Amino acid sequence: MKKDGIQGRPYKWSDRLLGLVVALPVLLWRLAQALFGIGIGILVVLLLVHGTR
Repeated sequence: MKKDGIQGRPYKWSDRLLGLVVALPVLLWRLAQALFGIGIGILVVLLLVHGTR
């Protein structure tokens, strides 16, 4: 058992679950920002290609 919990107590699944719950919204927000950026980039390219015809 790892001893990197709070106050040196054994590391529990609840600690890991809490960390996951905290990290999940951050990861989802980063993913949403990345997808939004890619979508905007594709839209700009399509508009440029359409405008040059």
